[in-house]
Amino acid sequence: MRLGLQPKCQFNPSSFYLLLISANLLFFPVSYTDVPSCPRNLSVVECSKDYMDLWWQCPETDGGSPVVQYIIEKRDVTRAAGAMWMVCGTVAASEPSVRVGKLLEGNSYLFRVSAENRVGPGPPTELSEPVIARLPFGMPYFCLH
Repeated sequence: MRLGLQPKCQFNPSSFYLLLISANLLFFPVSYTDVPSCPRNLSVVECSKDYMDLWWQCPETDGGSPVVQYIIEKRDVTRAAGAMWMVCGTVAASEPSVRVGKLLEGNSYLFRVSAENRVGPGPPTELSEPVIARLPFGMPYFCLH
């Protein structure tokens, strides 16, 4: 039996719920899945003139369905079209890190990452400040955030 759920209801995927139909009281488990929460602690761990390495932690909740992949997006805030987010890659759920390439030296970038399960992608987590693609002193720049 499928039931219509009210939008104001909040469900825990592993809970039991009571249902009163006519004069009968039913007690049943509910199988409910949702999108995962946002990944945590997104950071840039290495910067260079044409790439940046990102790292994050898995979401606090998977929405009741295992995370299958992460979606990585970038935004070049230096360019006039910088208001647009562009998908720059996906990685498996077992790899909470990625190297984002094809960056332009001297440009500032924002990144965000979303976790996706069988229901769909969850909300993204985003860097709080842009990071500049650069190669100081001929050595990779390690970002300490």
